[in-house]
Order: sequence, then structure tokens, then C-alpha cells
Amino acid sequence: MLASGCYSYETRTFEITIPETAESSVVVARDGTLITTLVAPQNRTSARRLDEIPALVRNAVVAIEDERFYHHDGVDLKAILRAARTNFEAGGISQGGSTITQQYVKLSIIENTEKTASRKLEELWYALRLEDQYSKDFILLQYLNTVYFGHGAYGIKAAAQTYFNKNVLDLAVNEAAMLAGLIQAPSRFNPLRNYAAGLRRSHLVLDRMLANDFITEEEFADARSTPPQLEEYSSRLDTRYPAGHFVEEVRRWFLDNEAFGATRAQRELLLFEGGLRIETTIDLGLQAAAEASVEAHLPAGQGHPDASVVVMNPQNGHILAMVGGRDFFDDDDDAKVNLAVGNGRQVGSAMKPIGLAAAMEAGWKVTATYAAPNEIEFEIPGATEENSIWRVSGGATGHSLPEVAEGEELPEPSRLTLVEATRRSINTVYAQLSMAMGAQRVVNMGRRLGIESPVEEVNSNILGTSDTTLLDMTTAYSTFANRGVHNPPTYVTRVVNADGTTLWRWKREQTRVLEPRLTDQLTWVLEGVLTAGTGHRAKLDDRTAAGKTGTTQNYADALFLGYTPQRTTGVWVGYPQGQIPMVPPTTDRKVFGGTYPALIWKDVMEAAHFDIDEAVFPTPPPSSTTTTTRPPAQAITTPVLVGLTMDEAQVLLEATGGAPTRLADGTEMPGLSPIRIASVIEVPTNDSVPGVILGQSPSVGSTILPAGSMVVEVAVEPPPIPVPAVVGLSVDEAGTRLAESVLGYEITEVANPDDPATPPQTVWHQVPAPGTKVPEGSVVVLQVMPAAPPEPEPVPEPETDEAPATDAPASDAPEGG
Repeated sequence: MLASGCYSYETRTFEITIPETAESSVVVARDGTLITTLVAPQNRTSARRLDEIPALVRNAVVAIEDERFYHHDGVDLKAILRAARTNFEAGGISQGGSTITQQYVKLSIIENTEKTASRKLEELWYALRLEDQYSKDFILLQYLNTVYFGHGAYGIKAAAQTYFNKNVLDLAVNEAAMLAGLIQAPSRFNPLRNYAAGLRRSHLVLDRMLANDFITEEEFADARSTPPQLEEYSSRLDTRYPAGHFVEEVRRWFLDNEAFGATRAQRELLLFEGGLRIETTIDLGLQAAAEASVEAHLPAGQGHPDASVVVMNPQNGHILAMVGGRDFFDDDDDAKVNLAVGNGRQVGSAMKPIGLAAAMEAGWKVTATYAAPNEIEFEIPGATEENSIWRVSGGATGHSLPEVAEGEELPEPSRLTLVEATRRSINTVYAQLSMAMGAQRVVNMGRRLGIESPVEEVNSNILGTSDTTLLDMTTAYSTFANRGVHNPPTYVTRVVNADGTTLWRWKREQTRVLEPRLTDQLTWVLEGVLTAGTGHRAKLDDRTAAGKTGTTQNYADALFLGYTPQRTTGVWVGYPQGQIPMVPPTTDRKVFGGTYPALIWKDVMEAAHFDIDEAVFPTPPPSSTTTTTRPPAQAITTPVLVGLTMDEAQVLLEATGGAPTRLADGTEMPGLSPIRIASVIEVPTNDSVPGVILGQSPSVGSTILPAGSMVVEVAVEPPPIPVPAVVGLSVDEAGTRLAESVLGYEITEVANPDDPATPPQTVWHQVPAPGTKVPEGSVVVLQVMPAAPPEPEPVPEPETDEAPATDAPASDAPEGG
């Protein structure tokens, strides 16, 4: 036991070893099939000997981090006194006087990283003992292999690859100085993000190298006058394996999990050299089916948008398939971006069931009725003048199909129940619901259901305007499928040590979020989306399912989320590069949730249920459905016309007629007349293909008398809309105005030849011209004045040897100093 003043702690023994041999870890599927053997990514490489790192590189680090490294015994009293003076003046511990040895102690030996006096005392003791047992060169080697250089690079060899795409042996003096300057604050001085700051810092390193005679005057002048040329390294694995995006998420999960080590360096060593067996939840057969469906509907190389897919078991949260993009191993810059996770995208009407669940929990009945105009606007209390009006359009017909059950009165033609509004995805109804119950209910419900993406507390959140990941949405719908019980998404079930012992095992963590009766009722509503709503293309052939379409403004994102009691699947379609409208001529058709997403969803769900017996949803409570009179004895099941064209519907209805019959006396009796379509209501909408039947009365699942008549709603193209004038507006203002008109836009930055004084980022020309009538979703090309080039930052005077405070984020490894 050591003691000093009021500080005391127990010392610990320690031993530093470099393993002579390392065993690779493997990742296996849920059935034990090997997926891949993990190898360390190229930004985690270590030198085995100090001579693998050039002297100029070593000297650059020593010059800026600890220029007396080879002259002290692990603790530099001069530096400590300097830091003590600074801390006294600051009124607290704001700066350290740490040597390279002390920094290595913090990185690899002690776990307490708080800036306290007791921690500093422990650090000093270990630094002195380390120098007693190991040589300076050994300590410097370990430090250079361990220290964090930012941008995911641990160690000097990884840093050389990350920033300059070259071997550390090939670094020039100016490059070595830039890397050495990163150690103190890698996020602040990262030249890939802030080149000017990184360059200024490298000049300070060169100053210290010259002062310590590590370089000559000529080398100094040459390096100072030659800014380093960056070449970011992007690792590409030569070996292909299944479910690349899923495996990457498993790797990320492991490295972020403190159950596998106190520091990221320890976790990386264990993952890539610990001989682990990581048992995952992935179903490789289902994964292949999901990837095949994406390729079948959106073939690569033809300009189609990309897609992501997530399949989960709602009963335990296990992720059974994850398509994060078309090809993880492709050479495109965004190939390794997982479109199912990350920052997310807008989800459109797929958020409506979450809003409906919040409303039902708060006491709303699904049979509540609302006016359903094509457009509606609200005044937002407390908002700024420019944002005080919320205008909502789209998805509404302005009519309600009359029910024709005998003895019933026709409802008002312009009102819909929440059931109908959900199945037909009526934005204006849900906008009214949001205004009535408040935006916070949607935020809270989403969080409880498993949505970790930040949902804004604004009324439009019920229409899916907040960026949300597909994984979050699939998790939320899985909670519906599991009758209100939430299971967090899970990638891994067990991690096994090289000796066969279990290192970590998944434990079920489930929370009841909603009452079963409520989710049963909600599921019944969502079943109708597939049987008689916007998701009819997703209807499964052999079992009942529930789900919802989602389409964002300008058709930049399209989704389908749905489930059975046994499986939940989410599908997103869009362009990874950004909010690019999926309308002709960019795509071969207008893309919305009921098109490619619904078709991919159906393929994947049929594969997911192969060889699984059907499980049916519980019967919803009686209050869920609209009561009707008992049908006459001769009534027949109403034909399903939703999803058919008018011609296809006529063929189907013709078959309901009866053939003439001849009596024994030779009298011919006429057959029954077929059911006929008595009225057609045209519905201007962009959520369906023109000519397709969207709704019918009598509704699906009801009955009708032989030779009866029906009323149908048929999708038609919305009327063209005039292009608004946006010349003279800023880019943001123009984008907002075009979005209100359901129009997309492309920006070309080019100087205005007629008025060079046009303010930067201002629209000075547009095509089509204002007033031109175009279909909804069309793209307006904007010519915008380029932004003024930034003025060069002045190079400051050389800094003193006082080390500024670090700015490392909590997730990064501790930084030097």
C-alpha cells in the first residue's frame, strides 16, 4: 500500500507482452455455418520492432509530445511544474505534464481516466515502474502502436495508411510532422476535416524538430514550404463473404461493448487476435433471398435506386437478415454504408401507425371520424411568422365511399374513420389527429417502441418527417407484432473464448409497451392496408399479415413495413446519395411505398415463412370493427377489386353471373345478372399507378346480393401544378417553396453572367420557368450563384511549449498530454 497525504490506493502488478502468435476470431450464422474469419482492418496495424518506424517519424513524435523522453526516468519534473502552474492559475486541473511513458500508462495500464490528483499519482507510480522494467525504445514502440491518431487510426502505421495511403517507411518529413501533431487532439487537428488547423499544428512540430536538431535548416525549409498531399485510405477486403453489412454491424457492436474490455485497444486485440467464436442471429438462406429480391426488382447497373432490408423475429428481437445496400464489396464510395442503420431517412406514412398507437392509448377510438379534404392548413401557436402555417396535402380523396348495407344511412361523404384513413394513408386526417393529441405523444410512443433515432417534437412527425433508421422502424413494428412487448434488436447470441468457455451470452430483455388489446386492434387496422389499401401488392399468398406503406415528399424515400406474429420485415428504397426524387426520367416509374418496397417485402416474407406453420393474429375486441346488419341468406362474398385495373375488375365481375337454365317443359329461364360497377370515383393521387382500383364498396370482407352493384375508387394522375417562382431566393428558401408544391430540384452552381454581384447561394435562373404546369414530383433545375471562396486563414505565430487542453470525444481513445 502506498500513501501520500490523503490519497491512498492499492498497487497492482502488471506485465506487458506482445503475443508471439495470435488466433483469428470467426463469425458464424445462427445454424453454425462459418460466415467469415475476422482480420484486423487496415487502420489497426502494429510494428513488431522499432526499426520498422523511421527515425524521422519517431523524432517528430518525441519532439512535440516529450522532447526530453530519452533524458528523464518516466516523469519530467519540468513539465509537471509547468502544468502545476497552469492548473493553479486555472483554479483546477486543466492541463497535464504527461510524458510519453505516462501517456502509455493511461492508454494501456490504468483504467481511471479522470483528471484527479489520485489518478495522477497512480499514473506517476506506474510510469516510474515501467521505466525500471523496460527500455526507452520498447516503451516508445508500444506507445506508437497504441496511440490514437483520429479517423479510426490506432498506431503510427495505421495513421500513415489512413491519411496518406502509404507505408510508414515512405513518409516524408512534412507528412511525419502532420501525423505527430494529431496526437494531442486528433479530432481538432484532423486534416481530412480541417486541413488548415492540421497544417498549422504540423508547422509547430517542425519548429520543435528543428529546435531539437532532429532536422536540418534545409529540411525544415523544404517541409514548411511543401504542404502534405492527403490521400485517404479506404480498406477493401479481398475475401467476399455473405451478409457483409451485417458482419460490419457485429464488429461495431463488439468494439463498442465494454463487456469485452475497458479500452477500444483491448477490445480490438481480443476481437482480431483472441480466437473468439461469435455466434450470430443471421439466417444465411433468408439473407440470400432478401438480396436476390432486391436485385430482381432493382437490377444493378441500370440507374435504379438502392434498397435496404431488415428481417427480425419479433418474439426475441433477433435480426435474421440485413441488406444494408446492393453490394458491401463493391468499389463505390458508399458501398460499405449500411442503409439500414446510420443517420436514417424520412419514413413518410410508415410513421402513422406509431401515431395511431399513441392516440389509441390516449383514448381515441379507431372509429373516430375526421374530415378528409385534399388540402388543409393549421396555425401553429408560438411559431415564428414564416413557420406559423402548416399546410398538408396529399393522400386524400375528399370523398368517403358509401357503405350499402341494408338499413344503414350513408355517412357524410367527406369524413373518414381512422381505420379508413390509415388503410388509404390520408395525410390530412393524420394531421388533424396530431394537432388534437400533440406532437410529444408520437415522440414518446416511438421511443418506447424502440425508435432510437431522434424524432422531432413537431406536429408533422406523425407524417414521418424526422430521419429514422430502417432498423428502428422494424423494431417498432416488431413490438406491434409481439402484441406490445418490445425486444431490443440483437445481432449476437453468444461469444465463445478460444478455450471453449462462454465469454458473453445474450439475455432476453423485454418490456411491455402496449396492452395486447390495443395492439390487436391496431393490427386489425393494418391488415386492411394489405387486403384493401395502399399495400395490396404486399399481400401474402398463404397467410395474413399487417403493414404500412411510406412515401416521402418528392418521392425521395419509399418504404414498406409489415409483420406476421412470427416475422417482421422492413424495406427502404431510395438513392444513398441524397434526397433524389424517384420519378421518371430518373426512374422507370414513380416509386412509392406500394411499388418496389411492397414487392420486395412480399418476396422476403414468403421466404421468411418457408416451412413455418401459419400463426394467426388474435381476434380484435368487438369495438374494433364497425357493426353491420346480418347479411341475407342468399348473399355472397363481395369480390375483391382493390388492386385490379378496371378491365380486370370487369372480367372478374362477369364471372359472378349465372348461365340460363332450361326447365322440363322447355321453358328457358334467364341466368342471374353479374355484379356490376355502378359508379366510379376518380381519385387524383401519386400513391398508386393510374387506372388501379384503390377502394370499393361494399368493402373487402363484406357480402353483396347476387346481381348487386358496387362503387369503386380509381387512381388517376393528379392535375399538373404550376412551377412557383424561386429566382432571387436563397437555396433553402427555394427548396422549401418547391417542396410545398411537391416538386424536386437540382442545383447547378454557376456564376450569373448578367449580374456578377448576385449574392452567393442565391437562385438566379430556373427551368422550367415560373407558371409552367408540370406533374407532381417533377424536378426543377436551379442555377445558383457559387459560395464565395473562404479567405485563407492567417498562419499564427509559433505556439509555446504549453500544451492546450485536448478535445477528444468520449468515444475516442484518450489523447496525449
